[in-house]
Parts: sequence; structure tokens; C-alpha cells
Amino acid sequence: MDHNGLAQALLLAPTLRNESADISVKDSHLFQASNSVNEFHPQKPGTRGAAWRYENKPVNSLRSGNMIGRILVAKQSSTVPVPDLAKRIDMVVKAVRVVQDDPNWTCRIWVEEALDALRALGDQFAVIPEVTNGGAVENRILEFGKEAMEKIRNSTKNLLHARDLPHKDMRVG
Repeated sequence: MDHNGLAQALLLAPTLRNESADISVKDSHLFQASNSVNEFHPQKPGTRGAAWRYENKPVNSLRSGNMIGRILVAKQSSTVPVPDLAKRIDMVVKAVRVVQDDPNWTCRIWVEEALDALRALGDQFAVIPEVTNGGAVENRILEFGKEAMEKIRNSTKNLLHARDLPHKDMRVG
């Protein structure tokens, strides 16, 4: 979690209109740095979390956790299956550093560095915005997160599809 209490991750997801209505279908792929505690990752003594680790896994685009919104940073070809794209992205982002025992390091920093690594590939990834700690893009993302949480809190509509979540296009160029 970042200093605002919001966990940040990368999600490779189908176009909103192509998502599955079946929540058991794992139609997306999640990439993240996590220090969540579970049966495989016990709490580190003296902390509230487990050791930081890189995770990537297929997920349902709505049921991947406590998702409050989606930000589009790049578009990939719809002719390439999600698992194939996930392998390509994994090859890049699994090399992004995961830092232990630094209270200032968070999943937000991992996401920023993962986006930098993907943007460096060029091609479809060249449109990923540069996100820096305290920068204008990061501030817009955090503001979007606050707005999305408020929108969900005040909504009377059930979230049945990921397309029901607030979303924002932040591609550059």
C-alpha cells in the first residue's frame, strides 16, 4: 500500500466491452509487488506485512481484489491472447526491483518502475505516461483514486462487471 492506503498494481485486462460476465473466468492478468500476509507468506516480525515479493497471476478483472478503478496506460493487440501478452509483460516487470526493510518503499514505487521498464520497450508501450513520485501524473492518478472511491461509495448500482468501475485513459501522445 502507498502512503494513501491504496494498493497499486498493473492489470492486463480485456477491452471493457469484451470482459466476461462470469466472475469465475480469469480473463485478466495481475502484476504486483505485495507484502500481504497469507498462509504462504507469514507476517514479518515487527511489521504489519510479509516480506515484499513480486506476484503475477491470472485473475478475474472485477474480482482481482479491492479494485476501485482502472487506468488505461497502453493498448495491446486484441488478436494476441491475454496469456501470451502476460508472458511478454512478465519478462520485463519481474526484473523490477523489490525492496525489503525500507519503510519508504511501497507497491506504488514498484508500479512506477514497472511502467518505466515497459515504456522503454517502445511500440505499443511508448504511450505509457511517465509517473514520478510527487509528479503531476502521479497526482492525477491519486486524485482519480479518491474520486473513484467516492463514486463507488455513493453508488446504488451493484458492480457486476469491471466496466462498472470508474476508468480513465491516461495514455500520452
